[in-house]
Amino acid sequence: PDSRLSRLTFLPAGRASTVDMTLPRNPHPARAAALVRASAAAIRNLHSLITNEFLSSGPAYKPLVTQFAYLAPDRLTYTTSGAGQAVVVGARRWDRNRAGRRWLASPQDPLSIPAPDWRRALDASILGSGVRNGRPVWRVSFYDPTVPAWFEVEFDKRTHLPLRLEMTAAAHFMTHTFHGFNAP
Repeated sequence: PDSRLSRLTFLPAGRASTVDMTLPRNPHPARAAALVRASAAAIRNLHSLITNEFLSSGPAYKPLVTQFAYLAPDRLTYTTSGAGQAVVVGARRWDRNRAGRRWLASPQDPLSIPAPDWRRALDASILGSGVRNGRPVWRVSFYDPTVPAWFEVEFDKRTHLPLRLEMTAAAHFMTHTFHGFNAP
C-alpha cells in the first residue's frame, strides 16, 4: 500500500491523548521540497492574488475572517469581518477600525508582494494527491522554523499555485484559500 497507519500517544499534564493518522509510505521529500520551491516562485510571479483567511486561536475564541487582495509589486488591501480595514500603497498605508470610519494615514515599509506564507520549508513530504475546485492537486506538508509552524498545502499540479493552505502554530490555526490569480 501507499500509506501506513501510525498511532502517537501524548502525555500532556499527566493525561494521555492518542492520535491515529495515515502517513505516506514514501513521502518523496526531494520532490515535495521542489514543489514548495516551485510554488513560492509561481506566487512571486503573480501580478495579483486574493487570499481568504480564517484565523483561530482555539474553540474559546471567535475566529477572524479576513480577505487580502495583493497587487504587485507593493499594493495590498484587506478587510477583517467585524473589524478593521487597511490599504497599503508603496511606503504609505491607511487604516480604519471599521467601515464608515475615517481613514488614518501612516508610513509603511514597502512590501514585496505577492509572496508565499512561508519563508523556509523543512521536512517537506508529499501526503498524497486529490482535487480542489476541479483542479488536480498535490497535498504537501512542511515545517517553517521562522514562524514556527507546520503547513499543509494543496498545490495545483499544473501551475504549482497554492489553492488551500492550513498552518498550525502555538494557539494559532489558520486556513487560507487562494483565488483571483492574475485577475484585473
